[in-house]
Amino acid sequence: MKKYLMAITVLLSLTFCSSAWAITGFSSYFTNGDGIYDTYSGLHNDTPYLYLKIDGLQANESFSLNSYWDDNDPADSTIYFASSGNVTSDDEIWIALTSPYSSYEWTDAGVGKTGDWTVRSSFLTAYGDSATFTQALSVTPEPISTALFIFGGMPLAAGLIRRKRA
Repeated sequence: MKKYLMAITVLLSLTFCSSAWAITGFSSYFTNGDGIYDTYSGLHNDTPYLYLKIDGLQANESFSLNSYWDDNDPADSTIYFASSGNVTSDDEIWIALTSPYSSYEWTDAGVGKTGDWTVRSSFLTAYGDSATFTQALSVTPEPISTALFIFGGMPLAAGLIRRKRA
């Protein structure tokens, strides 16, 4: 009888300890760079980094973060993938569509497009805690590019108007 009580006590202790190690929450948003806490500016020339902070991790507990970046372009069905791989961290990480996290580079032609993006992400800890989440990302052209486009197009528009009048 003592052996059974001892076994039940050990099992209950393990159950209590493992539930005490469970994550208590997480937060995620986009920033302008690795190690930066400010939110993403939204400008096209800035590479957006996905920041994840997991509350309740054990010290030096390993986890992985995977994300799928969709530019929502109906003409291009490419889904870009970025992963942290298995990392050991206190509780936070930054990843982006750039090396070493992805085989894609945000600055490559056709990758870092302006517009609305959908980023689907998931993480898994060494103790089996996991979560999936989806976030929206809006990328806009930088103001100087827009100004140059408008001022560069003005002479062309004026030339077209003159030709139509002539």
